[in-house]
Amino acid sequence: MGRRKKRAKTIIKSYINGIEIPNALSENMLEKLLANYPEKWAAFEALGNKNTLSSLELLKKYALSGDKYEKIAAMNSLSKHGLGAQAADIIYKNLKSTDQLIMTAACNAVGDLGLKQFHEEIACMLKSKDPNVRHAAIFSLSNIWLPSDFDLIALIYRRDKHCRKDAAYVLYDHADPLNWKTAFELFASDKEVHRHRRFACHIASQYGGKDIIEAIKVLSNDPDGHVRKDAQRALLILTQK
Repeated sequence: MGRRKKRAKTIIKSYINGIEIPNALSENMLEKLLANYPEKWAAFEALGNKNTLSSLELLKKYALSGDKYEKIAAMNSLSKHGLGAQAADIIYKNLKSTDQLIMTAACNAVGDLGLKQFHEEIACMLKSKDPNVRHAAIFSLSNIWLPSDFDLIALIYRRDKHCRKDAAYVLYDHADPLNWKTAFELFASDKEVHRHRRFACHIASQYGGKDIIEAIKVLSNDPDGHVRKDAQRALLILTQK
């Protein structure tokens, strides 16, 4: 099993809520559709696909809308817009919202656009009482990663039952020659999720040495057949190093 990819950019859709996304329309026509329900949501999607200054300005305008759902739709489109990073000040303002849906949309935009200047704000969102906000913060942080984030996400893995699996994927993505042993020990000792023990085998195969062989032998007798296969594969690699 290969390494999990980081959060991907939004895939261009053909329909939203059963309405075809009017990608061929001009920005002027799309602006008119923004006044119509339910066509407006498809128009927001199309604006996000335009990657022009005029579409950017429209999305920036609606990201400051008094309508909560227009604001969220605009930020979702900004997050995939080729010039979306130019709306960083507006995204930051929404990141400070007290509304958790708006905050989450802004958090996703920070990660998708790689706005590293907001790293501290995203890290603070890991403390949110809302698991949806924490979920968004975990994956956003993965895209604006600093080495010190490993300990933050490891703490989520140990203590946050709602976001534990999210944290596992991010730790797996960011295992490296400096932190791999900690990641290995966390995953190898996970009795609840067999996928995490598989992560331990993959990490050991990539970074481990002969000193980890005994721990891998334990996993080679795991109750789960997939874990046993991965452990045996890891043993083969490690014994040849």
